[in-house]
Amino acid sequence: MKFIIKNWEQLTLTKKILRIFDRLVIGVLSIHLGFAAYAQAFSESYMDRVFVIEHGWQFRILYPIATTQLGFTPPFLGVAYVSKSAIDAAGVTIEEVSAHEAKHIQQFWELGFNHFGVETWKLEGVAEYARGKPTADLCQPIENESVIRLNYRDYFIAVTYLIEKEGLSEKEIYETSEYPIETATQWLLNNRCKKI
Repeated sequence: MKFIIKNWEQLTLTKKILRIFDRLVIGVLSIHLGFAAYAQAFSESYMDRVFVIEHGWQFRILYPIATTQLGFTPPFLGVAYVSKSAIDAAGVTIEEVSAHEAKHIQQFWELGFNHFGVETWKLEGVAEYARGKPTADLCQPIENESVIRLNYRDYFIAVTYLIEKEGLSEKEIYETSEYPIETATQWLLNNRCKKI
């Protein structure tokens, strides 16, 4: 077998685009692996593995499909990233979002490949529960609240109900087939949103 190495000028436009894409992907993966190696060597808890990314453009390099996400956790790298600019714009704290993302790191390690079979409401609801509250106000969400935040609010409500009312463990939540959002919403609104 003979390898032929072509100069840049000899490549077709398609091959040039693919080479640029390959180098970008390798560069981004190298950055992720650098964060993962640092976390493996120096972190003592899951919270230590959450990195605050100062600028929105830096966050978009790490997570090119980001839209309004406050943070994300790549699978099985043992690290997570939170966007300081997105957090500031949302009016929440870095500590809250870091607690949410740290829980996702733990979920990846504990569930392994089974993680991909667990429904989103369970994973995000447990992470929001670890955070302590949803991004959307529990009792009075603001008008024109984003659908994503309202969904996370519902996930938080369902998980809170399953833990605090039904007494389910985290493992049992991942195994349940029931999404009790109507019952959970009524229970939580009656217990936490009563007018005094």
